[in-house]
Amino acid sequence: MKVFTQKCHMLRIRYKVATPLKKIKFVNQSKNVQKPTQKYIEIVTENLLISGLWG
Repeated sequence: MKVFTQKCHMLRIRYKVATPLKKIKFVNQSKNVQKPTQKYIEIVTENLLISGLWG
């Protein structure tokens, strides 16, 4: 994840997402058509929370 400080310096932060498998409703995989190396997944849980992971 990229965030910016008050002085406009970019910081990269690594993070993990933990969702119990039984709570996942479905997962969609996609990629950027113009930049195929940029891929992402969308995870939808049973309570309809949507998480997007880009990489």
